[in-house]
Amino acid sequence: MGKEMYVSGNRVEWEKALGLNSARLPADGVYRAQTTLTNPIERKLRLIAAANSPVTLKLNGQIVIECNETLEFMPAYHRAPQEQWVELTLEAGSHQIEVEAIRNGCPLEVYILPVALQDTTSPGSCYYYTDILLG
Repeated sequence: MGKEMYVSGNRVEWEKALGLNSARLPADGVYRAQTTLTNPIERKLRLIAAANSPVTLKLNGQIVIECNETLEFMPAYHRAPQEQWVELTLEAGSHQIEVEAIRNGCPLEVYILPVALQDTTSPGSCYYYTDILLG
């Protein structure tokens, strides 16, 4: 059953929706969240789903990131493992984002990060796009 929640950043806070701290999620298992990503202009970008667990990210119903293993956790804009990001051209407008992560003994850490490509002169490589809204 779904529950609505609001978060102020780019970290998915399942424990906030449940009224718990991150170490007290009720059980191991699959956790899912969805939101709207609003992009003001068409552009190429890197979409990152940095996680400390297996993670899948869907954009408009299509799987664009599918990382089936637990990798070194790096919630930095420029350092996510290759299995946890995709580069694409995103049209202007609203897009549905769905993320799924598997909790297995550790508190979940998942960040959704829309950033500039490494070979970008403006605004700069690995720049976090502050004009792309999640929510």
